[in-house]
Amino acid sequence: MPSRQLLIASPKQAGSAGAGVTLTMTASEAGIVRLDTLCIGAGQKTKANASTNDLVPWGNVSSILVYNAIELVRGRNTPVPPSGSFSAYRGMNAIRLGDWSVAPGDTIAVSFNDDGDNTRDYEAQIGAAFTPKNMRGGVLEPDGPCTYAGSPVADIAADSQGTCTLTFDEDGIFALSSIQSRIFLDLAAIAGVTSGQWSDASAACAITAITLPSGNAVLVGQNTPALPSQMLAAAERKMTFSKLGAISVSAGDTVAVTYDNNATDEGVVASFGGRFYPASPVTSASRC
Repeated sequence: MPSRQLLIASPKQAGSAGAGVTLTMTASEAGIVRLDTLCIGAGQKTKANASTNDLVPWGNVSSILVYNAIELVRGRNTPVPPSGSFSAYRGMNAIRLGDWSVAPGDTIAVSFNDDGDNTRDYEAQIGAAFTPKNMRGGVLEPDGPCTYAGSPVADIAADSQGTCTLTFDEDGIFALSSIQSRIFLDLAAIAGVTSGQWSDASAACAITAITLPSGNAVLVGQNTPALPSQMLAAAERKMTFSKLGAISVSAGDTVAVTYDNNATDEGVVASFGGRFYPASPVTSASRC
């Protein structure tokens, strides 16, 4: 039986305009944190007249501290390398921080700094792939063609949480590694106001739970973990950050994703989907 990775995250942390925050992942069980997949999420809390939702491409990191003892940001004279290296939308893994074994209570802390003069208060969080010592079983993903299973839309009010639930209409196999999420700002409340990058609101939200039909969680970590939702974004993401594997499902089973909208002045709409292999094989025509 193949094993599945999970996702580990920090709690979300409020940051003030032009200031920094420390984001701390605390292991809730033994395993390995894959820091090559480290992602930072930071989105402005108010959207009206904002030039962008996402602060990570232009911020910096002043510390990545493992076990509260080993510093991974190095250099003299107060180094502050770009945080964009840890954007979930990065085109490559330029900074390879390696794998770190953790026990329950071990921490990995990232100090993120928004040092722009024209930015606003924000919410931030970090996440990474996690291989638990207590392995989670899965199934092999089929090689053949798939269908695309999805949730209905969830309309989430400003500064609120909402859950999207995918309900399977047939027995089959669902590829968790293929989960694709989309979040779009609802412009109704501030229609006509000059705005920036409205096409993607993923930076405005965090994912606080991914729940399987068994009730088991995909997202782990102590102190209410909140995953940067960009790590699962459908359109802008360039890579898959974790090997979440595949699971068998029955008709009527559900997979649920809970979103936390950090925007205080605007609601969002969200849904997600992924590869689904129904028990009755998908037929396809061969190419000429």
